[in-house]
Amino acid sequence: MAQRPFPRRVGIGLGVVFLIALTALAIAGPGLWRGTALRGADFTPEAWHAAWLCSGLEPESCAQRRGECRRGVMLESLLTGPLAQPGLNRESVATLLGAPNGQATINEGGRLRHCDIWRLGACSGIGDGIDALHVCFGPDGTLSSAGHIRLMQET
Repeated sequence: MAQRPFPRRVGIGLGVVFLIALTALAIAGPGLWRGTALRGADFTPEAWHAAWLCSGLEPESCAQRRGECRRGVMLESLLTGPLAQPGLNRESVATLLGAPNGQATINEGGRLRHCDIWRLGACSGIGDGIDALHVCFGPDGTLSSAGHIRLMQET
């Protein structure tokens, strides 16, 4: 019994489907990876502080360590746990996380706020900036919002 050749149209169709899937993965891939990079580990103050320590490391090794997103994997746990408690003020957040790495201006409901930030590392995996936790405080001094931001340069 003779085998029929593989239809050319089917081969072209499969090739087109493959290219579309590959393009979709290339576009969505970094975003999908970034989402998984920002969860997966439970937040503890000890792990948070240890992730940023560079005792005994050369400056280049320290920068590399801090770029590895060691804090980023705790972000979801931090946002849904300790930072979700009502009434936190700047002092209690600093006790939990240590001194902030800087400030950033965040649009919070149409109002620009100067918020404290803590660097998480380069969590996107493509080296296009630094991921950070932002924590904003309202006029009464209590936490008004907290979340993830991307800084295109270190702050």
